[in-house]
Amino acid sequence: MTDSLVLSNLVELMQQGIRSADPRCPGAIFQLMPGYSFGNPVPDQSIIASMSGDGEIPWGDRASNRTHVVPVGISAPSRDIVIAAREVLVAMVDRPQWLMTWRRDNSPDTVFECFRATTSVIHYDTRYEKQNVGTLTLTFPAKPYARSSTYEVLAFANSPSDGPSDAPSPITIDNYATVTGTNWSQEVFS
Repeated sequence: MTDSLVLSNLVELMQQGIRSADPRCPGAIFQLMPGYSFGNPVPDQSIIASMSGDGEIPWGDRASNRTHVVPVGISAPSRDIVIAAREVLVAMVDRPQWLMTWRRDNSPDTVFECFRATTSVIHYDTRYEKQNVGTLTLTFPAKPYARSSTYEVLAFANSPSDGPSDAPSPITIDNYATVTGTNWSQEVFS
Protein backbone atom coordinates (compact mmCIF):
# COMPACT_ATOMS: atom_id res chain seq x y z
CA MET A 1 0.00 0.00 0.00
CA THR A 2 1.14 3.53 -0.65
CA ASP A 3 0.12 6.85 0.89
CA SER A 4 -3.03 8.47 -0.39
CA LEU A 5 -4.98 11.66 0.05
CA VAL A 6 -8.77 11.37 -0.06
CA LEU A 7 -11.01 14.38 -0.58
CA SER A 8 -14.51 14.14 0.88
CA ASN A 9 -14.31 10.32 0.91
CA LEU A 10 -14.82 10.36 -2.88
CA VAL A 11 -11.69 11.44 -4.76
CA GLU A 12 -8.42 9.66 -4.09
CA LEU A 13 -5.15 11.39 -4.89
CA MET A 14 -1.62 9.95 -4.61
CA GLN A 15 -2.78 6.50 -5.70
CA GLN A 16 -1.50 6.31 -9.25
CA GLY A 17 -4.06 4.80 -11.60
CA ILE A 18 -7.20 4.64 -9.40
CA ARG A 19 -10.06 5.28 -11.79
CA SER A 20 -13.09 7.21 -10.58
CA ALA A 21 -16.31 5.26 -10.22
CA ASP A 22 -18.34 8.49 -9.98
CA PRO A 23 -20.98 8.38 -12.76
CA ARG A 24 -20.40 12.10 -13.44
CA CYS A 25 -16.77 11.44 -14.47
CA PRO A 26 -16.31 7.68 -15.09
CA GLY A 27 -12.73 6.57 -15.56
CA ALA A 28 -11.14 9.89 -14.56
CA ILE A 29 -7.87 9.62 -12.64
CA PHE A 30 -7.08 12.35 -10.09
CA GLN A 31 -3.45 12.80 -9.06
CA LEU A 32 -1.74 15.05 -6.54
CA MET A 33 0.74 17.26 -8.36
CA PRO A 34 4.03 18.62 -6.95
CA GLY A 35 3.88 21.79 -4.90
CA TYR A 36 1.07 20.88 -2.52
CA SER A 37 0.98 22.30 0.98
CA PHE A 38 -1.03 21.35 4.06
CA GLY A 39 -0.28 24.78 5.51
CA ASN A 40 0.37 25.46 9.18
CA PRO A 41 -1.76 26.61 12.09
CA VAL A 42 -1.45 30.36 12.45
CA PRO A 43 -0.89 31.43 16.07
CA ASP A 44 -3.31 34.20 16.96
CA GLN A 45 -1.93 36.15 19.86
CA SER A 46 -2.04 39.59 21.34
CA ILE A 47 1.05 41.50 22.30
CA ILE A 48 1.12 42.91 25.82
CA ALA A 49 3.64 45.60 26.69
CA SER A 50 5.81 44.58 29.61
CA MET A 51 5.31 46.67 32.73
CA SER A 52 8.76 45.83 34.07
CA GLY A 53 10.95 47.23 31.36
CA ASP A 54 11.33 47.04 27.62
CA GLY A 55 9.80 44.39 25.40
CA GLU A 56 6.45 42.77 24.83
CA ILE A 57 4.92 39.48 25.83
CA PRO A 58 3.01 37.42 23.25
CA TRP A 59 -0.21 36.32 24.90
CA GLY A 60 -2.92 33.87 23.90
CA ASP A 61 -3.29 30.23 23.03
CA ARG A 62 -5.66 30.06 20.08
CA ALA A 63 -4.71 29.39 16.49
CA SER A 64 -6.39 30.43 13.25
CA ASN A 65 -7.16 28.00 10.44
CA ARG A 66 -4.46 26.62 8.19
CA THR A 67 -4.59 27.04 4.42
CA HIS A 68 -4.18 24.02 2.13
CA VAL A 69 -2.98 24.42 -1.45
CA VAL A 70 -3.58 21.25 -3.46
CA PRO A 71 -2.65 21.10 -7.17
CA VAL A 72 -4.48 18.27 -8.94
CA GLY A 73 -3.85 16.66 -12.28
CA ILE A 74 -6.68 14.87 -14.10
CA SER A 75 -6.47 12.35 -16.89
CA ALA A 76 -9.50 10.68 -18.44
CA PRO A 77 -10.66 8.62 -21.41
CA SER A 78 -12.02 11.74 -23.16
CA ARG A 79 -11.84 15.52 -23.09
CA ASP A 80 -15.47 15.72 -21.95
CA ILE A 81 -14.72 13.56 -18.93
CA VAL A 82 -11.68 15.71 -18.04
CA ILE A 83 -13.91 18.79 -18.03
CA ALA A 84 -16.64 16.99 -16.04
CA ALA A 85 -14.09 15.66 -13.51
CA ARG A 86 -12.71 19.15 -13.00
CA GLU A 87 -16.19 20.51 -12.27
CA VAL A 88 -16.98 17.59 -9.93
CA LEU A 89 -13.83 18.35 -7.94
CA VAL A 90 -14.54 22.10 -7.76
CA ALA A 91 -18.13 21.46 -6.63
CA MET A 92 -16.93 18.94 -4.03
CA VAL A 93 -14.72 21.46 -2.22
CA ASP A 94 -17.34 24.21 -2.52
CA ARG A 95 -19.43 22.74 0.31
CA PRO A 96 -19.48 24.45 3.75
CA GLN A 97 -17.63 21.57 5.47
CA TRP A 98 -15.96 18.39 4.28
CA LEU A 99 -13.11 16.05 5.27
CA MET A 100 -9.72 15.42 3.72
CA THR A 101 -8.01 12.22 4.87
CA TRP A 102 -4.30 11.54 4.56
CA ARG A 103 -3.77 7.79 4.65
CA ARG A 104 -0.20 6.77 5.43
CA ASP A 105 1.42 3.35 5.47
CA ASN A 106 1.37 1.68 8.90
CA SER A 107 -0.08 4.76 10.63
CA PRO A 108 -3.53 5.93 11.64
CA ASP A 109 -5.26 8.16 9.11
CA THR A 110 -4.86 11.91 9.62
CA VAL A 111 -8.11 13.83 9.12
CA PHE A 112 -8.32 17.50 8.25
CA GLU A 113 -11.68 19.17 8.82
CA CYS A 114 -11.93 21.47 5.80
CA PHE A 115 -14.18 24.35 4.84
CA ARG A 116 -15.45 25.82 1.60
CA ALA A 117 -12.65 26.49 -0.91
CA THR A 118 -11.55 30.10 -1.15
CA THR A 119 -10.09 29.73 -4.61
CA SER A 120 -10.15 27.02 -7.25
CA VAL A 121 -7.86 27.95 -10.12
CA ILE A 122 -8.58 25.95 -13.25
CA HIS A 123 -5.64 25.94 -15.65
CA TYR A 124 -7.31 26.14 -19.06
CA ASP A 125 -5.16 24.83 -21.88
CA THR A 126 -6.87 23.33 -24.93
CA ARG A 127 -3.64 21.62 -26.06
CA TYR A 128 -3.65 19.52 -22.88
CA GLU A 129 -7.42 19.05 -22.86
CA LYS A 130 -7.23 17.59 -26.39
CA GLN A 131 -4.77 15.06 -24.94
CA ASN A 132 -7.38 14.20 -22.26
CA VAL A 133 -5.54 15.82 -19.34
CA GLY A 134 -6.14 18.91 -17.21
CA THR A 135 -4.93 20.59 -14.04
CA LEU A 136 -6.34 22.80 -11.33
CA THR A 137 -5.23 24.13 -7.94
CA LEU A 138 -7.54 24.04 -4.93
CA THR A 139 -7.03 26.45 -2.03
CA PHE A 140 -9.14 25.98 1.08
CA PRO A 141 -9.03 26.56 4.85
CA ALA A 142 -9.10 23.79 7.45
CA LYS A 143 -9.16 23.71 11.22
CA PRO A 144 -5.71 24.51 12.62
CA TYR A 145 -5.01 21.02 13.94
CA ALA A 146 -5.60 17.68 12.27
CA ARG A 147 -7.00 14.71 14.16
CA SER A 148 -6.62 10.97 13.99
CA SER A 149 -9.35 8.86 12.42
CA THR A 150 -9.15 6.46 15.36
CA TYR A 151 -9.62 7.24 19.00
CA GLU A 152 -7.80 5.66 21.90
CA VAL A 153 -9.39 5.28 25.32
CA LEU A 154 -6.87 6.14 27.98
CA ALA A 155 -6.97 4.40 31.37
CA PHE A 156 -5.59 6.11 34.45
CA ALA A 157 -4.72 4.51 37.78
CA ASN A 158 -7.55 4.80 40.30
CA SER A 159 -10.00 5.98 37.67
CA PRO A 160 -13.65 4.88 37.54
CA SER A 161 -12.82 2.87 34.41
CA ASP A 162 -10.54 0.56 36.48
CA GLY A 163 -13.61 -1.33 37.59
CA PRO A 164 -16.46 -1.09 40.03
CA SER A 165 -15.74 0.59 43.29
CA ASP A 166 -17.94 1.64 46.16
CA ALA A 167 -18.94 5.26 46.02
CA PRO A 168 -18.02 7.29 49.08
CA SER A 169 -20.77 7.90 51.61
CA PRO A 170 -22.56 11.22 51.20
CA ILE A 171 -21.91 13.96 53.73
CA THR A 172 -24.95 15.89 54.92
CA ILE A 173 -24.20 19.55 55.46
CA ASP A 174 -27.75 20.66 56.27
CA ASN A 175 -30.87 18.54 55.91
CA TYR A 176 -33.16 21.59 56.12
CA ALA A 177 -35.43 19.75 58.58
CA THR A 178 -36.29 22.96 60.38
CA VAL A 179 -37.00 26.41 59.02
CA THR A 180 -36.54 29.52 61.13
CA GLY A 181 -37.08 33.18 60.38
CA THR A 182 -39.86 35.17 58.81
CA ASN A 183 -41.09 34.88 55.19
CA TRP A 184 -39.76 31.33 54.95
CA SER A 185 -41.79 28.15 54.66
CA GLN A 186 -40.96 24.49 54.26
CA GLU A 187 -42.28 22.60 51.26
CA VAL A 188 -41.96 18.85 50.77
CA PHE A 189 -41.48 17.49 47.24
CA SER A 190 -42.13 13.90 46.44
